[in-house]
Amino acid sequence: PTSTFCNAFAINLLMAETVRELVSMGIEPPIWTSANLPGGDKKNRKLEKKYIPLIKHLG
Repeated sequence: PTSTFCNAFAINLLMAETVRELVSMGIEPPIWTSANLPGGDKKNRKLEKKYIPLIKHLG
């Protein structure tokens, strides 16, 4: 259990740092947004349009 927590924590730190680096370079990473947040559905629809040809279960 402890190793799972540590590994999940490390992976989340790595993802957060990667997102920070991409944003600092002017690149908006494709991150799904909670539908409970304002504008979340709108952002997710943009990603759905982009990825529907690649992921058949989105369509």
